[in-house]
Amino acid sequence: MSDATTDHPEALWTSENPKYGVVRQVLHQDGFAVRFDDLNGDHREICLTVFQRGASGWQPIAQADDVEYPAHLEDSACWGYAGRLAWAVGRGRPGDQAVVHIGAAHHPVHADDDGWWLVLQETDPLNEGDDWPEVSVRR
Repeated sequence: MSDATTDHPEALWTSENPKYGVVRQVLHQDGFAVRFDDLNGDHREICLTVFQRGASGWQPIAQADDVEYPAHLEDSACWGYAGRLAWAVGRGRPGDQAVVHIGAAHHPVHADDDGWWLVLQETDPLNEGDDWPEVSVRR
């Protein structure tokens, strides 16, 4: 995982592969951030990293390699879990509303001016053999 451990969010815009990589998007919410890092700059290997801001700056807490970058409006969402944190991120038309279901909780979100939305929710920790809570998105 990258080492974007600084208090400045600009550090999140530095690729893990600074020679060839291009950070395509960074979204922030409540002390967390997600970054879409195009590791080769060719839209073929996108790494999604979830960061949490702590006392020593932004720390990576989860990473998903080879995710589909929602480059087009209404592309499907990416989601995952990091310890007690469930996250979902996606893209729609600007102003669209999505509803993200994490377990029994429903999170209505509005896409920003570029169509992006982000949901983070604390969950019960998962134990080996547990089913992951369902995360779905409806528009």
